[in-house]
Amino acid sequence: MVLQDGHQREHVWKDVHRITVLAGPILVQYVVSQASQMVEMGFVGHLPDPLLLSAMTLGASLAMATGYHLMYGLASASETLSGQAHGARNPCALAATLHRSLAVCAAAAVPVTALWWNAGPLLRALGQQPEVAAMAARYLRLTLPALYGHTVFSCIDKHLLAQGVVAPGVAITATATALSPLYCWFFIVRLGLQLDGAAYAYNATQLTCTSLSLAYLAWRTWASAGSPDAVPLLAPSTAAAAALSGWGPYLALAVPDTLMACMEGWATEVLVFLSGHLPHPEIAVGVTGLCLQLSTLVWICAAAVGAATTTRVSNTLGQGDATCAKRLSHTALGLVLVTQTVLGLLAYGNRWGLMGLMSSQSEVLALAGEVMPVLALCFVFDGQNVVLSGILRGAG
Repeated sequence: MVLQDGHQREHVWKDVHRITVLAGPILVQYVVSQASQMVEMGFVGHLPDPLLLSAMTLGASLAMATGYHLMYGLASASETLSGQAHGARNPCALAATLHRSLAVCAAAAVPVTALWWNAGPLLRALGQQPEVAAMAARYLRLTLPALYGHTVFSCIDKHLLAQGVVAPGVAITATATALSPLYCWFFIVRLGLQLDGAAYAYNATQLTCTSLSLAYLAWRTWASAGSPDAVPLLAPSTAAAAALSGWGPYLALAVPDTLMACMEGWATEVLVFLSGHLPHPEIAVGVTGLCLQLSTLVWICAAAVGAATTTRVSNTLGQGDATCAKRLSHTALGLVLVTQTVLGLLAYGNRWGLMGLMSSQSEVLALAGEVMPVLALCFVFDGQNVVLSGILRGAG
């Protein structure tokens, strides 16, 4: 019995290492990506007009609810299929899945574009202030290039993650984030474009990620040519055939993934719209946005574990080892319970300093401090939810 318990503990520690060695770089990538959004919000939050922060928060929330959650869910099907293809050592299936995910996301982006282009009436119908709704709708229209750029980057990133390749994504995201303050300063401060400048800066950041990821993928394909496990460069006709075929099995995974991602995201994004009906909505919407930014920063720690779990579970299932996949799932849930509890306590204890980094308006800071106790408690439950989603995604 003692030997058996020792053997099980050894397996658990090996599983912790397998998850964390992948989750660590993913976490760095997520944190620096979120930091670029917080930099942009910080620039807008320090402008004298509080309506600008509320409009940006409202526009960003509608963008997440109607665009980015949808694209994330559709692209997530490739995590399952690519991860299992990599575990089964089938590089041709990996290449086909990448092209298919890009085609599916491109098709879904068309109605999203139409919605964003006509967002003003929708926001007014949801009861938002006409002035804030008009500014938010303009922000959405101006950030449409970022939607397409982010979608391409996300598909490539998931393609690499399924193979356990995370360092390039970290380097690319870090480079774009390092340039983000420069973009914000140039468009918002130097050119004085205010909210329009924030949209242009966001486009520049996302398109930097897209350009670098495409360049890396091209280099990786060229450098690994001839290797038995290399993902092949498909001919244009073959790539087109792969992109336009096999949508049934792909959508069978993508649709539930999308519903899961959207419902998870909408549960928080709806708070922004509801805050627009509170007294002093110009303050309430901004506070909600700041709290969600902090919540997201903590949430991505669990999301990194969830993404690593998806990769490990899909790889082990591709190898036919269901017992290992089950053990990995239990380990990930325990790991994220500990980390989210610690982060929730730290965020609550340092709430004033954290909020002060993103806004200098006393009304915003006072109201944000009152919300923090409830927010810190939610961190723990959000963490369990995102890891469970990762397990299901890895299992398909």
